[in-house]
Amino acid sequence: MVAGDGQGKNIDDLPDEIILDVFSFFSFNELIDILQNVCVRWKRLAHDPVLWRDKEYIIRGRAQNGRSCCGVTCSECAHCRCEKTDREVLRTAGMMPQLRTLTMMRGTRARILRKICRNCPNLTTLQLHGCQKMNYSLLKYIFEKCPKIEKLIIANNLLADRQYAELVSRLEHLQSLEVFENRRGAGPVVLRFLAATCSKLREINLSCDYHPLEDVEYFVKAKRDTLTSATVRWTMAGKRPGCLPLLQKLDLPHATDLPDDAVVTISRGCPPLRHLSLTFATSLTDGALAEIHRLKHLQILDLSGCSGLGGSAVAHVAQLAALCTLLLQYIDDLTELQPSLRHVLDLKQLRCLDILYSGHIRAVAFEEFSVRLVNLRELHVTYEEEDEVFYKNVFAEMQSQMPRLRIINTFRWTENDFLTDYETDDDDDTDIGY
Repeated sequence: MVAGDGQGKNIDDLPDEIILDVFSFFSFNELIDILQNVCVRWKRLAHDPVLWRDKEYIIRGRAQNGRSCCGVTCSECAHCRCEKTDREVLRTAGMMPQLRTLTMMRGTRARILRKICRNCPNLTTLQLHGCQKMNYSLLKYIFEKCPKIEKLIIANNLLADRQYAELVSRLEHLQSLEVFENRRGAGPVVLRFLAATCSKLREINLSCDYHPLEDVEYFVKAKRDTLTSATVRWTMAGKRPGCLPLLQKLDLPHATDLPDDAVVTISRGCPPLRHLSLTFATSLTDGALAEIHRLKHLQILDLSGCSGLGGSAVAHVAQLAALCTLLLQYIDDLTELQPSLRHVLDLKQLRCLDILYSGHIRAVAFEEFSVRLVNLRELHVTYEEEDEVFYKNVFAEMQSQMPRLRIINTFRWTENDFLTDYETDDDDDTDIGY
């Protein structure tokens, strides 16, 4: 750079704020491998918390490609660093003191995990792999060295033990807890204890069945004034979720015995709800959606696999003025939703319609989308292979009229697509991907 008086200046003459702004364009790997090795000042600036707010460090298995924070492979993501060998992990552990997110996709040695946590005291999100060998002293060490954890993803067998649950409860900043199934027969998650001790907990995701139903109800009631997101398997034998005035996301996966009046209760008692997922709630009928219009802020609705819905269901859904995403996957016959299926065209704010793996999609009025659904940006569809030519023409016409629409389509596989080795004429050893 050249100053106005003609004297030459270099980048070291710039203030920290300007250099940090430049550093913000560098990737995770560049912060670690390049910038920190230039000079003492750059190393200090490369550790600035501002640069690490969106960074994720992933420890993956040898056979895994890994996933990044934005959904692409880690090698293509500027916000992720993904390493597989213990030697790589040990080298990197001391170079990212401002790291916020650690994702473990495999177990590792205790000494390595201890070093990471010792050198990354600012972790706010931690995912522990189910294969990680964990004892009381190791978990205690992790939480003592990383006291700022706000989101924890942990196996059910650990939270089935009162001692381990007590360690979790000591995380003063814990806001989100996700419990995944790791070991069958591990015992129930001690939800009552967590409800009483984790004062800031506002998001709960229980993707396992090992918790007493009465404890789930107790937890939901105890957190009724703070809970904003809940994922709970519905096996509550007729019990109702009740009024949750702050709940914004509710996911009831595979809720096969969910009754209509439970959804009506949700519509009445959860006014700020923005995301409602009722996947494979096969017992639901159109009556379940009779008062869904009360959810004036609902943006995402997932009714995939709700095979009991009939001719007036979509008419109720069409009253959701704020709805942006509608999922109707795995509906065997979309004609069963007629005549109200046409009311999809009334969803003026709809940006994503997903009918993947649903049958008889000709019932959908695709030809009117360009006029009625002008905000639509994504359409997910599945069609039979014999209809491929027909739908290619239909979708080509749609995209000529809606250039900003992204159509994600596929066709159904049939048994003829999966040839056994004795049905082929090839004698070589080429691998066939099924």
